[in-house]
Amino acid sequence: MAAVAEKFDYLSVADYLAGEEISEIKHEYVEGQVYAMAGAKINHNKIVRNMSSLLWNHLRHQPCEPLSGDMLMKRDMLCLTFRRGRIAYALFHPLTLPKETHMIWRDWLKQWKMTKLQLNPPFLNVELKIANADKDAAWEMYIELLTRITTQTLDPKDGDEKTALDSIYKLFEITREIIKRHGRDSLEFTKLAIVVLNQIIRPFTARWHKHSVSGAFSDSVQRDLFRKELAELQIDLRRYTGMLGYMAGVETDLLLLEQAETTDTDVANH
Repeated sequence: MAAVAEKFDYLSVADYLAGEEISEIKHEYVEGQVYAMAGAKINHNKIVRNMSSLLWNHLRHQPCEPLSGDMLMKRDMLCLTFRRGRIAYALFHPLTLPKETHMIWRDWLKQWKMTKLQLNPPFLNVELKIANADKDAAWEMYIELLTRITTQTLDPKDGDEKTALDSIYKLFEITREIIKRHGRDSLEFTKLAIVVLNQIIRPFTARWHKHSVSGAFSDSVQRDLFRKELAELQIDLRRYTGMLGYMAGVETDLLLLEQAETTDTDVANH
């Protein structure tokens, strides 16, 4: 005799959600019926981690963000996320992956709060086209900036002002070497790097090289002034570093690894 499938009563969405509040396991709700969900295996979690990282990198400068799990989803509703008790919910339209976005230089500079950079209008309206050579060059410069006083706080007790100035001045040589190494194919990196050198870094190094030669660093007042101006310069250099990370395709903003005490929230918010 064939087995007869057990018939269950229709369960409302409200009853389903109420049950999830007290349930020790997760369930899936399908057309009035509830099904227990199996626990995830390690390979599943690896796939989720990898996909979430890729999506985060793609969407991190967009108004959307990827959520990797433990969210209740209902289709065909306006985008909304909220929490009820200990359960988080996400209600949104079915996902459609966006086409590759195009950005002009004017918008890119605005996004990173670097509109102080003066480019001729024709260049501002040119589309940003990042080639592989740009990514490689940007990665090299990104690492250089992350490991220099350009993005790191100058220790108020042990830091040396002359050493800090020399480290920043060294960026001219480093930038020239990177540009020559990657050649004309790294045009987007070259445009950004040259403008930052000439308009942000050069005024600072030129002014303080002159003061240094005249013995300014032996004066505590001048040393304090240097540190103050260095801190102001670092705000722009952290933004520049963030732009290089974007150009290099860095998935995780390494600037945030050791920025817990900084007040430069613009860096995190772009």
